[in-house]
Amino acid sequence: MRKTIFTLVLALTALTAAAQQRYLLRFNPVLNQVLHYRTQINMTMEVPQVGPMQMQTTIEQDQEAQNMSDRNYIVSTTFTAIDGVMTPPAGTGPSAKGQSINLRDMEPIKALINKPFMMRYNDLRKPEGPLMAETKAMGIDPSMQKMLNSATLPAAFPERPVAVGENWTATMEVQGLASEITFRLVEVTPEAYVVTYDGLMRGTVTETQPGMAVNIDGNISGRTYYSRTTGWEIPGQNNAKFTMSMSVPGVMEGMRMQMEVQQ
Repeated sequence: MRKTIFTLVLALTALTAAAQQRYLLRFNPVLNQVLHYRTQINMTMEVPQVGPMQMQTTIEQDQEAQNMSDRNYIVSTTFTAIDGVMTPPAGTGPSAKGQSINLRDMEPIKALINKPFMMRYNDLRKPEGPLMAETKAMGIDPSMQKMLNSATLPAAFPERPVAVGENWTATMEVQGLASEITFRLVEVTPEAYVVTYDGLMRGTVTETQPGMAVNIDGNISGRTYYSRTTGWEIPGQNNAKFTMSMSVPGVMEGMRMQMEVQQ
């Protein structure tokens, strides 16, 4: 009987210790190693007095950490292909029939292909901002730089070690758009930290086009698999969902957008 009780106590102690194990998530990429990602985006927009618009996009991109100093990394993102179609409502757009538009034929999209966009990240995966001078020298239009900068997410990793089931919150503001996202470590596998997230994005973006202010109010949620050794996203296992409303005072009110992302 005593032996049985002792064995049970040991088993419960082991389970408790495992449940309390904490993990330190950090961005520690292998320098000059290129990772390839394919991102698929399905987006629906409801435009007042116009109707629904749909867009399906596939983005091929390479990412590479090129330099490191004081736990900060210079990360290069190169879009090798951007393809997809945008379908406007019937009676608008380039024809009265709502003809689909091929994204790869649009000049702003062409300007992104094979031109590295460089950002600085710390070891928490927090973006420290684009390297504007270097990016501009590579020929990317300034408005596209701002768009790419606005598309970055806040820090994914917590400052402290966390246990499975534990939450942490990251905040960030880029060009007037503030986000507050709660992350949760939901699983640890031999290869990956599995992190879910849910949060809000609100603010007024004033630098998309000169003289135009865009009010944004939205939500973001998703699940990401991060490599336990490098902190990179593991390709082919990640998803996100965005829902937001946008308005341009005096121009357009009440536009709604839903976007689902698979990477």
